[in-house]
Amino acid sequence: MSTRLGLALGLALAAAVVVWWLGASRVAIEGGVATSVLAGNALFVLVLARAMLIALATPRAAAIGGYVAGLRVGIPVVSVGWPVVALAWAASDDGLVRTVASEAVLVACAVLAPLVGRGCARVTRQGPLLEAIATAAGVVVACCIWLYATHGT
Repeated sequence: MSTRLGLALGLALAAAVVVWWLGASRVAIEGGVATSVLAGNALFVLVLARAMLIALATPRAAAIGGYVAGLRVGIPVVSVGWPVVALAWAASDDGLVRTVASEAVLVACAVLAPLVGRGCARVTRQGPLLEAIATAAGVVVACCIWLYATHGT
């Protein structure tokens, strides 16, 4: 079930970004505006939203089902969006190194985020508050990601 959840989350996010990107590009083309900025925005949204999804979903999955269950949620969330990332990169002015580095950081986050859930599981010993604590930890991490990405350097 963990892999299906990761695939569903990744596909839903990628589809939402593609629909927005195509609609905004169509409007920009009608108005005679360059669309490379929109593609760059799509790349930013894909990175930020996937990082937040990883932060929210993988600690809870790892707390309940173990580290591998967390990996099975996190890795598909990242990898399902790669075709959209490739298309958005090709249409944007962003550099290849920056885009590849962002994706590498996302993969690293997907590998490391389940450790938060496992840590919560060890502290609470599978008690009734485990899911709530793991979810709260994921929310805190997602908020930190949002604040860093939107206001950080």
